[in-house]
Amino acid sequence: MYHYLQNKHKTQAVVYQVLTGLLLLVFIIKNSFIYKVKDLKIWRGLRAKGKVKDKE
Repeated sequence: MYHYLQNKHKTQAVVYQVLTGLLLLVFIIKNSFIYKVKDLKIWRGLRAKGKVKDKE
């Protein structure tokens, strides 16, 4: 019984680590995505003002 509990605790620890890793990954992806979107908006704003000449 004690051995079973130990194993259960180990699995919980692994699951916790995996979840934490996934959360961190999602957070990083979200942040970089938001950053890219902001960058794009700034770029579009500059282009609209005619400060940046784009070949289109």
